[in-house]
Amino acid sequence: MDKKPKEKGKYSDIKKLVFVTGGIGAVVFLTMFLIVFSVFSNKSSNSNYKYNDGKSVDVKSESGKKINMLGLIQRIDTSKGEIIVTNLDNPTEQDVRLSLVNYTEIKDEYNELMVIGELELGDIADIKYADETKKVEEMKLSGKVWETKNIKNIEIDQNKKTIKVKDKVYNFENKIIKSYKGEKIVFSDLNTDAIVSLKGYGDNIWAIKVEKYYGYLTFINFEKDRSGK
Repeated sequence: MDKKPKEKGKYSDIKKLVFVTGGIGAVVFLTMFLIVFSVFSNKSSNSNYKYNDGKSVDVKSESGKKINMLGLIQRIDTSKGEIIVTNLDNPTEQDVRLSLVNYTEIKDEYNELMVIGELELGDIADIKYADETKKVEEMKLSGKVWETKNIKNIEIDQNKKTIKVKDKVYNFENKIIKSYKGEKIVFSDLNTDAIVSLKGYGDNIWAIKVEKYYGYLTFINFEKDRSGK
């Protein structure tokens, strides 16, 4: 007669345990559901997490007027991410200082991606930048540019601003780039043995790069000072 109450109490304890365990499980499940729901809700409202169905994302860079220019690189500052360029469509106007930023797309003439450290003095590129901020959006080495390497015995007439290569005569402007090992030089630095490469656009030569000193360059009326003009 005394055992029945004990068995009833035992089943009562089991029921309590089941209810308590079930309640804890329900609370944990609800908490996890709310956390997951909150995370996905935040993602859906944040554009950084939106799906684009495999389509490319257009990064909004700078608003306002955009300038397209065929530019000759006069200076490169890799530490600041800046370049100074001459507008070859109007080379007499003031050179422009441009910034290469995180969204700037730099490509070579074959459409391969580049970094600023691969750019050289005298490179000529099609450039698109924001007029107000001077930040570059796109920059691609121009396929319109011609280059001739391993040239020697050229004749430079600074009075007529012409350069003769064999039987071909080219013109040049004051902003022509003369360089050696990535540094600017002036015409008087070229009056030693040298083999050069020439880079131009149309009938104008815009860059003379000394590849190595060997043989001779012939100059006509070369400058007496180091003004570079």
